[in-house]
Amino acid sequence: APGAAGRPAELAGAAWRVVQWPGGHWPDDPAETLRRLDPDLGLPYPLAQAYLRLLPLPLPQDPPASLLLAVSRQLVLGWIEVFDIAGVELLRLEAASVCDLRALTPLLAGGDPSTLTVLATPEPGENRFTLLRAGVPEYDRRLAGPPSALPEELARCVAFWRSRDASLSSRRLM
Repeated sequence: APGAAGRPAELAGAAWRVVQWPGGHWPDDPAETLRRLDPDLGLPYPLAQAYLRLLPLPLPQDPPASLLLAVSRQLVLGWIEVFDIAGVELLRLEAASVCDLRALTPLLAGGDPSTLTVLATPEPGENRFTLLRAGVPEYDRRLAGPPSALPEELARCVAFWRSRDASLSSRRLM
């Protein structure tokens, strides 16, 4: 059965997991396979009550892996209702983090697995940072407070991450 690899990254309204597929290949219908197997991925809702999107990760590993983005159906249906009330047709809804990752894909493509990439997003009242390796998100954190609090927490988190994995020899801040 597929399982969660590494620490999951919780994002506002969405949850990310890296799912490993045993058997040496991606299933024909990964979302249906995942629902049928129903592994405990530590999501805040059951898989049956979520919209799922699985993207194959081009990593040289066995078993192969996918990036899972899960969003509560209730949350998505709520947004659809808001747009319907406003008289606007909602064509697509994506988590902001997915948009960030898509925009960064050209910069992260072919990344060195020994480099930890840090995407920092300071905002008034809240800061977010994501740790990525070879273009795959490994950790995501939101911090309340002013942007000036971000460097210290970021340094602490990167030091911890590097202590977990001695193969991380460099870091890149974006």
